[in-house]
Amino acid sequence: MNRELEKRLAEEFEFMRRGPLSEDGIDNLYNAFGIETGDGWYQLLYDMCREIAIVFETAEKPVTIEMVQIKEKYGTLRVYYNLEGENDVARKISDITQKYEDLSETVCEECGREGTLRTDLPWIQTLCDTCYGRKQFGSKLS
Repeated sequence: MNRELEKRLAEEFEFMRRGPLSEDGIDNLYNAFGIETGDGWYQLLYDMCREIAIVFETAEKPVTIEMVQIKEKYGTLRVYYNLEGENDVARKISDITQKYEDLSETVCEECGREGTLRTDLPWIQTLCDTCYGRKQFGSKLS
C-alpha cells in the first residue's frame, strides 16, 4: 500500500502507527514493511480499524492491540496482531479481522472495485475484471 494511504490510517487510528525497529533486527514485520497489500484494500482496512476502535471504546478499555503484519496471502487479506486484554475484546477483534479477511476475497486489491479471487495467474489475487485483464494480458485495458 502506498505511504499516503498508510499515513491516513495511522493518523486516524493510533494502533496503525508503525513503531521503531529493534536494534537486533526485524522483530515486527509491520514496523519494518508496513501494509503489504495493494491500495484497493484501503477501505477494507479503514473499516476494519474503525470497528476495532469501537470495540475498545465500547468496552471502555485502553487500546492494547499491536499490529504484527498486514499482507496479502493466497489472494486475500491477512492481519496478524498481538493483543493484551480480556477474552471478550479478543474474541470480538478476532471476529472483526476474520470478517475483513473474508470480505477481501470480493474486493479488487488493485483498485477497490468488486473483485473475484483469480487462481489462474502466476500469483493468486483478488481482482476486478479490468485489473484482471491487465494482469492476464499485460495490457492497459480500461
